[in-house]
Amino acid sequence: MNTIYCRGYVKHSYPIHLSVQAEFDDFFDLLPPSQNCFVVVDEKLLELFPKLVLRLKQSQARIIPIACTEQNKSLDGLTMIFEEVFSHKPNRDDILIAIGGGLITNLGGLAASLIMRGMRFYYVPTTLTGQIDASIGSKQAINYSGAKNWLGMYNDPEFCYVNPNFLTTKPIDELNSEMIEGVKLCLATDKQLFYRVLDEINGFRERDPQSLASFVEKMIKAKVAVVERDLLEEDYGMSMLYGHTLGHAIEMLDHEHLSHGEAVGLGMLAAARMACKLGLAKESLITLHQQILQKLGLPAVIPGHLVPSEIYAKLGHNKKNYGGKVRFVLLRDVGEMAKNGGEYYTVVPENIIMQSIKEGF
Repeated sequence: MNTIYCRGYVKHSYPIHLSVQAEFDDFFDLLPPSQNCFVVVDEKLLELFPKLVLRLKQSQARIIPIACTEQNKSLDGLTMIFEEVFSHKPNRDDILIAIGGGLITNLGGLAASLIMRGMRFYYVPTTLTGQIDASIGSKQAINYSGAKNWLGMYNDPEFCYVNPNFLTTKPIDELNSEMIEGVKLCLATDKQLFYRVLDEINGFRERDPQSLASFVEKMIKAKVAVVERDLLEEDYGMSMLYGHTLGHAIEMLDHEHLSHGEAVGLGMLAAARMACKLGLAKESLITLHQQILQKLGLPAVIPGHLVPSEIYAKLGHNKKNYGGKVRFVLLRDVGEMAKNGGEYYTVVPENIIMQSIKEGF
């Protein structure tokens, strides 16, 4: 097992344990004793990993299955967890484990942070997005009033257990979609790593555990480096939002048909168009983004049933906006974010945003 330490918000740091053990036994060796152990888990995993579930039941863990849908990343989802936990008269020595993708770790982490002003919690991300992005950085949040991640806080897990064996059951198209979070970060911050990762993508088609482990470790280190530099995403950490401003708007309007990764990919392509229209980047940046989406088998066209004006209206729900102005992370080139008076964001005029959206159809 390899361990990487990440800067925390409450703690000085917390460990990210990387394991390739197929049976996940080493995870249980890491857990402390507790009177009650609550496990918030993506309900689909109960059938996919029966040995893990059996081991949890043998340890008397109280399993709380959650359907991994945007509807449950909400106050209703939190309430489901609260009702189950409080029915067992918890105390602050109890622990909560969140097993699933970024939606589950966000939901479980926020629930644990609120129960009795905070109980210890642990992450077991089982999706590629969860392992390389969502579970790293202390952010806990749910959606509210049609807006992405509007309710939340910063709090640290006791540890994060990352095991690429969880990924071997996933369809390749899901892995490709989730890979965009890693590609996004490299594209915005590290030119050399971006091209190395682009060369390795083909290895994912076989879902080889060693290839997966190598990619995951690279991406975790890249994400940790950004978190160490800017935990609260107020400066350099805004690189993690590349493609998300417009991507979140598209996702919230069409989450039943588009995955998070697919929406972010479309947001990245739109951001490349904005950068070119503003004279910040060359047209080759748009071509590169199109090539990335094609290589990953992700859509490069916004679904035709969406309405440009509605997408633009959703941008007003972005938590990074200030004074009614829509702020985007844009690139000048691979690995180079555009800066606005020293800030890593660009205020984009409405007409440029609308043009970039319309050209995405």
